[in-house]
Amino acid sequence: MIHQLLVIWLGVISLTLARADTLRPLFSATSDAFTGELNVSLTVDQNSNVTGLSYAHNGKETPVSLDHLSKGIVLYQAAGLDAATLSAQNFDKNTGGALTMKYLYSGLNSTYQNFDFLLGRQGSDWRASVLDQNGIPQPFTQMYLKGNRLFGKVIGIQSVSVE
Repeated sequence: MIHQLLVIWLGVISLTLARADTLRPLFSATSDAFTGELNVSLTVDQNSNVTGLSYAHNGKETPVSLDHLSKGIVLYQAAGLDAATLSAQNFDKNTGGALTMKYLYSGLNSTYQNFDFLLGRQGSDWRASVLDQNGIPQPFTQMYLKGNRLFGKVIGIQSVSVE
């Protein structure tokens, strides 16, 4: 009897471990407008399908479900304003889709700009990419948010570049 219970218990443990989602790093963002590094990762299941997203800034990890992606996820706040948000309207957990990072261009008049990129699957791997001038996706793992300054003071993000 104890042997049967042990076998059942081990089976439950192995099924639980097999179902455990894993975190896969997607890209890191740095800036001269804020301190630290912002890391964005995907949460994927055993079939490499996306089940969620996670972002971390200065060691604070925040997991987010895919449902929240359509509404927009606040990645960074400054002076009470959403300085960077991430959203996707038609993201597919199996194939990916287009994402938009909306960033605060000027906190003086609350103007925003968008940085559009793709998240696509290649086999079991996921990659963030931007389209080059020929429409060919160019993968990236590093993002830089250049501060927008007025009289030496940061008022927002001037531009976004990737490599």
